[in-house]
Amino acid sequence: MRSSLVIDDVRRFRFDCAYARTVAQAISLLEDPWDEVWLDHDLGQGETVRPAMLWIEEQIANCARPEIAQIVIHSSNPSGAQWISSVAPALPGEVVSAGGPRAYLKYDD
Repeated sequence: MRSSLVIDDVRRFRFDCAYARTVAQAISLLEDPWDEVWLDHDLGQGETVRPAMLWIEEQIANCARPEIAQIVIHSSNPSGAQWISSVAPALPGEVVSAGGPRAYLKYDD
């Protein structure tokens, strides 16, 4: 089974995953190895994913590269998604955009 971390303040996903709803939770969970890390840019209450991405860059600079196989950008904020993409070359793992229909989201009935 793949291990997935979703950094998002509100969305729920159809697949099994761990959730980080705040930057502090994200940084704590990013210390563990992940097959996938799903990123939303805006985390609510004025927070964004940017401090977590900068933390990853800092870890890489300190030769403590986080174990992440793939990063998936799923932000609804176009400029936020673009910012994540702009720092992507420095991030570990393959970086892809979720794009297309949001079939991975879980909706309340």
